[in-house]
Amino acid sequence: MMKCSVVLFVGFVATQVLSAQRTLPPLMPPDREIALAESAAPPLIAKEASIFLLHRGGFVLQRQGSNGFTCFVARTLPDEIEPICYQDEEKTHTLVAREFIQQRLRENGLNDATVDGEASAAGRLRPNGVLGGTQDR
Repeated sequence: MMKCSVVLFVGFVATQVLSAQRTLPPLMPPDREIALAESAAPPLIAKEASIFLLHRGGFVLQRQGSNGFTCFVARTLPDEIEPICYQDEEKTHTLVAREFIQQRLRENGLNDATVDGEASAAGRLRPNGVLGGTQDR
């Protein structure tokens, strides 16, 4: 009987942790975020890449690129920032879109389990200046 109680308690705690709202990452000053996003690629590539910045609500196109690269700072985990650049057209239209959808859902207060499900259901989207935020053009 004790073993069953322990399993139920652990299950209850895990459910509470998974359903808790995620803490939103702090926003960075734009110049710092641009520099960090650009650090994910060699300088000659980064200076011609599209740059997206995180705003409350989602990612926003800061600079339209000309070389097919897309760079941004991912915030997959609450206390983690990761500069990323993608060049491959296919990846830019799938992986970048998924990252942007996931962040928009987190900005809306959804927990990780819901974010993963919703992003998977969204399918293939194409970033067209903005995904999940307001456009600054």
